Amino acid sequence: MATILIVDPSIWDRKRMRGVLEAAGHEVLEAEHPADAQRLMAAPQAAAVGLVVTELLFPDGTSGIPFIEWLKADVAYTRIPALVVALQPAREDVIRLVQAGGRMLVTKPFGPDMLLRRVTETLKEQDALRQGEDERLTWQIDSFIRREIKRAGRTGAPLAVIVGRIEGSDPAPLVDELMRAFLPKLRESDVIARLGERELFLFLPDTDPTGAANVAERLQTESIAVGELLQRRLLLVVGTASFPADVANASALLALAQRRARAIQGA
Repeated sequence: MATILIVDPSIWDRKRMRGVLEAAGHEVLEAEHPADAQRLMAAPQAAAVGLVVTELLFPDGTSGIPFIEWLKADVAYTRIPALVVALQPAREDVIRLVQAGGRMLVTKPFGPDMLLRRVTETLKEQDALRQGEDERLTWQIDSFIRREIKRAGRTGAPLAVIVGRIEGSDPAPLVDELMRAFLPKLRESDVIARLGERELFLFLPDTDPTGAANVAERLQTESIAVGELLQRRLLLVVGTASFPADVANASALLALAQRRARAIQGA
C-alpha cells in the first residue's frame, strides 16, 4: 500500500478518489492547487508519498504540468510517478505532459475501477523497475521479468526485451530524452526504463522475435531524430532477446539482450 497525494480543485472529485483509494488500503493526502501541493510535499507527513494524482487544469488557469516538472527536477521527488486526471486535453498538452515525465491516467469522468486499476499498475511498475546506482540490474527488475515469463509460460504467449546502449560521452541526458520521445509510440502494456547511465530497457509482452526486431528498428530511427533535435551525435546500439525462442529464464533473457547490444558496439 502507498501514500498517495491527490491534487484537484474539486472537493467532490478529491473525496471520490480518496474513498476509492482508502478502501483499497492506501493512505491519501489532499491539495486543492499545485502551490498547496508543493508546500505539502515539504511537510514531514509527505515524506512517504509514493504517487501523485493531479488534475491537469485549475480554475485560475494554472496547469498541473509545471508541478510535475517541479517534481521531476527535484532529486527528492524525481522517482515519484505522476498520474494525470483531466478532461480531454489538447495534443500539445499531451506532448508536454509526456516530456515532463507524467502519465495520462484517464479522461474525466471515470469509474472507480479504472482509477484503482491505473494506480495499482503504476505502483507495481514503479516497484518492479526501481533501480540501483550502477548499471547492474537489481532484483526488482529480475523479479518483474521472471513473473512475466511465468505468465507467458501459462498462456503460451511470447515476450521480448530490448536493450539500447548509447555510446559516447555524457550519455545520461540522451537516454532520458530518447525514453521520453519513444514513450508515446509504445503500447500501454509495454514498459520502458533506464538500466544505468547509458542503457535503456524495453519490455514487450506478446511480442515474438520479428516484432521485437521491428520495435528495435523504430527505436533506432527515433534515436536519429532525437540526436538531430538536440544537435548531438547519438550513437545507439540495440540488442534483442525473446522468450521462448532464445532463452527460458529472466536473468538469461536480459543478459542476452545486453550481450547482443555490446557485441554490435564492438563489431
